[in-house]
Amino acid sequence: MEVISMTVLENMQAVLPSLPKNERKAAEYLLNYPHDIQRRSAELIAQDAGISRSAIVRLCQKLGYQGWSEFKYAYLHEPALAASAQEHNILTRYENIIQKLRQGVAADQLQTIVQIIHRANRVITLGNYHSGMSAQQMAFRLNRSGIDSHFMNDTSQMECYVSFIRSDDVVFIFSLSGDPLYESLVEQYVQRGASVILITMSTRTTLAKLVTQTVVLPFLSHERCNYLLDDAITFFMFIEMIIEALHEESSKQ
Repeated sequence: MEVISMTVLENMQAVLPSLPKNERKAAEYLLNYPHDIQRRSAELIAQDAGISRSAIVRLCQKLGYQGWSEFKYAYLHEPALAASAQEHNILTRYENIIQKLRQGVAADQLQTIVQIIHRANRVITLGNYHSGMSAQQMAFRLNRSGIDSHFMNDTSQMECYVSFIRSDDVVFIFSLSGDPLYESLVEQYVQRGASVILITMSTRTTLAKLVTQTVVLPFLSHERCNYLLDDAITFFMFIEMIIEALHEESSKQ
């Protein structure tokens, strides 16, 4: 009989339904953000997941490891990870992401976004930290296409700008995790009648309930690789999809 061995994360997914509340929260976080296993400490992961470090340790022990360090070593050194790194070069990985974008972004949603932009008086693009570069790129590409667009990456500036928001404005938020720090801003923008579009890679963000449209893109850094990949490429490719759709729509008029 063939023995089928599971990867570290497959094993975690299998035991997920039987885990107590806090261990389940730890498992759900790691399954959603596996790249954090490589780049972040157990303490920081626990903080982001809203649990204690001991909950992560208990999860690791239930999976058969002594603690976080042994779990992390097993994940980073399992054969599937090494094989994936050998079989896929960086261009192949980006080709895979482009294919996922083709399949994952619905044409009707893209068309809706294009129509919102065409009706808008102004486009405001927001992004913090690394996501700020994507917000800046979108503003640049829209400006090059003749569309009035403004970029902000400072939260205090975003707050101050609330009083200038009009009902015919559209606000794009770029955030990998759908950061809840935007919640208050989104509520204020919506109250002033603006359309708010969230571009994220999280399926669990609470912002999705507040915004006009949510676009969930594939996580490049969730691809199995022995070094950290950059998700900004995915944002940039989606921006180009919007620009292409805008020009196609304009050519029909």
